[in-house]
Amino acid sequence: MVLVHSSIVPFFAASARCDVKVSPCLLPKQTLSILRVPLVISGPIRRTRRMSILASNCKCTYTLALVGLSVCGFLLSLYTSYVELRAEHDHTYQAMCDISERISCTKVFTSRYGRGFGIVGPLLGDDSLLNVPNGFYGIFYYFLVAGLSFSNHLAVSRLTSYLILLSNGLSLYLAYLLYFVLQDLCVVCVTTYAVNLVSLILALQKIQALIREEQVMRALKVGKVK
Repeated sequence: MVLVHSSIVPFFAASARCDVKVSPCLLPKQTLSILRVPLVISGPIRRTRRMSILASNCKCTYTLALVGLSVCGFLLSLYTSYVELRAEHDHTYQAMCDISERISCTKVFTSRYGRGFGIVGPLLGDDSLLNVPNGFYGIFYYFLVAGLSFSNHLAVSRLTSYLILLSNGLSLYLAYLLYFVLQDLCVVCVTTYAVNLVSLILALQKIQALIREEQVMRALKVGKVK
């Protein structure tokens, strides 16, 4: 145990009350050895905590953005399903996204690629329970992504990014059909592709934020142990 000279204690108390900076030259060597450790450690710990707060704020921002985009995709999928079902029962129906002959959503939704992505029907038959409008898959998918986005676990976030990556691969497939096969421009479809692409970027950014936060928490634990 290190004993501090009794004359130093009142001097520290007065300095603490008046917020006076104490010159190291005025303190005994034993007192300096006591004060030196907090002065060295407090700086890195303060910076580490600041980094932890920034990482947490970024994580929350990415979560809210992912949920917001999922809600947009969910609404787009609902609209897609409504237009397709309405057009099947009413051949004179014209949706708001039907701008011209070459820019028509109904033409795309009612094509053979509008159900089961044009894959389920040839494989399982047109009467299969899985051969439903593409919008039904979108409703389930965006609802799932929105729910998973609330989790801040790294494993769950990686699973979410894999799902979003899969949806982007499907977007490339549908974009190819849209441009080269159907030779049409679907505004709702293109908007959905954009939602999927931005969601992928945000999902990857969230993973990076979670990794940084995990590293910061480890640094704080090491600092406390020392």
